[in-house]
Amino acid sequence: MNSPRLKIFTGPMFGGKTTKMLAALERYQYQNKKTMLFKPSVDKRYSEEKVVTHKGQSHTSMLVSTGSGILERAQEAEVVAVDEMFMIPGSASAVITLFKQGKTILIST
Repeated sequence: MNSPRLKIFTGPMFGGKTTKMLAALERYQYQNKKTMLFKPSVDKRYSEEKVVTHKGQSHTSMLVSTGSGILERAQEAEVVAVDEMFMIPGSASAVITLFKQGKTILIST
């Protein structure tokens, strides 16, 4: 089993954070890893059920309003990605818990 990784994509608005996170997520999907992508339920830009970049790239995601929503749904995943994590209360402790369980974590914030 590979060691879990924690990758944080940060920077200014329109800096490509989500694009880079989704590219990393796709690499894990090509490796046949079970992935899950989460977005804050308050983020209704572009799409309610998908994470969409400013250039139009999109991926189906799960809406969550708290970190406990991530914890409850991500147990089956090997790789957990969270877009706009700062908008989800309790998400930091949730992803730390998942990382300690051996899951790779991708964050855009």
